[in-house]
Parts: sequence; structure tokens; C-alpha cells
Amino acid sequence: MANTAEKLQQARQQHARKTPHLVPVISTPKSRADVDAVNANVQVKTGADHLADAKALFKAKHARSQVKLAYESLSQKQRGMVCIAAGLSPHDFSRHFNDFNDQELQQLRKGLLELTAITRRFENSVGNLQHLKPHIFH
Repeated sequence: MANTAEKLQQARQQHARKTPHLVPVISTPKSRADVDAVNANVQVKTGADHLADAKALFKAKHARSQVKLAYESLSQKQRGMVCIAAGLSPHDFSRHFNDFNDQELQQLRKGLLELTAITRRFENSVGNLQHLKPHIFH
């Protein structure tokens, strides 16, 4: 048993001698020229660039949250109509906005566009739908 332990120890020592250890070299600048050389390679963003990056991140999230709020504020009947226009089951009206996958959300978007096109067609033909009298449909 001791012989095996000695062989294992020798193998470890040989491996340690063969494998170079990577040690990070930490060097500090020795002069102002060294600091300037390092800084010359650093790309500096302006404050406006940082603001633009931040706005881009929040813009998409804000728009999505606005769509979510609008969808979830619809009545069950309205949600069902949007689902039907989107080609989804009308029973999907009970699902929360976040429960739809990306493909279904795109279908909802297309369904909303379809409903908008229908409404515009009537408004272009007869004017504001709010002003139509019930007797016109009898």
C-alpha cells in the first residue's frame, strides 16, 4: 500500500514539473506615458451614448408592459374577440398576457391589426361608429 502511495506522489511531482502554472502578472504603470498608452486603447462613451443605451433597454420593456396592461384591461368578451381574430381558441381569453408564448403573442398582434382594419373600413365608409343610430341596422 505504501508503495502505491509513493508512486502516486512521484507521479504528481512529475506532472507538476511538466505543467507550467500560469501566474497572472500584475504590473502597474511606471510613468504617465504608460497610463496614457493604456487609456489610448480604451473606448470612452459619452453621457449621451450611455443614456441612449439605457433608453433602448427600457423602451422595449415599457412598450411590452403597456401592451400587457391594455390586453389585461379588456373584458372577457373583448379578449375572446381578439383571440378569435388571432386564430386562437376563444377559450384563451382567460389566459394572462404572460402565459402566451412568442408565436401566440404575434398572432394576438395580427388579430388586433385585423380588428383595426375592420373598424377603419366601417369608419371610412360611414364615419364615426359611435354616431350610428340603431335603426340603421334594422
